[in-house]
Amino acid sequence: QLLNIKLTTYDDGGHEGVVLTSDRAEILKSGEIFFNGEINIQTKNGSLHEINTESLIVLSNSSQIKSNREVTYLGENAIIHAQGMEMNNNDDTMSLVGDVIIEQELGGVIESRNLFISHADGEKHYESKERTIYRSKDNTINAEMGMDLDMNKNLIKLLGKVEVLNSSGSKMNSYNLIVDQSNGGEVYKTNDSVHYQTQVSEIHAKRMHYDAKTKKVELMGGVLGVYE
Repeated sequence: QLLNIKLTTYDDGGHEGVVLTSDRAEILKSGEIFFNGEINIQTKNGSLHEINTESLIVLSNSSQIKSNREVTYLGENAIIHAQGMEMNNNDDTMSLVGDVIIEQELGGVIESRNLFISHADGEKHYESKERTIYRSKDNTINAEMGMDLDMNKNLIKLLGKVEVLNSSGSKMNSYNLIVDQSNGGEVYKTNDSVHYQTQVSEIHAKRMHYDAKTKKVELMGGVLGVYE
């Protein structure tokens, strides 16, 4: 058992790769190294990933870093829970595998699977191509084709067919919805066709802008409504 470990990897040309630091680690006879506890991973381009897990292994033969245990990832504005992780020593990307739960500082919760994280060139993108659910105080949004979360801009793109369910009983169906959380807000918008339903109305439109904070919805373009 080793304490307060710092491990630096190198590629075949002798260039420095990933730097890992951890409270605890263990070296096996095979040469593989197991890290556990709080682990910082700094890529060769300076990006930093902070995770907490019971077991993370550095595979010297394949330039892979991976864990098949539960992982807690500390993002810029969120804490992410996953069932494992995989990373290559030579780039700024990481995959959180299995079921993924993103707990945002702003209060939203995102549930998805197999999250791809890219910090290349200063970006902070978190992407999934799996079915995704976004939950906030009064709304639940289901997206069939996944999501793209930009933590630098506080924008979430919910992809494919989406369904917005409001606690008041209203419902919206559309495609490719953006959740804009910039400046502490929560605004939904799409330029795709919208079907909006309440207990007393049914409205079709070509575009939509909904402020979840003020509960104001704006339907635009070819609006056709039926009211009871």
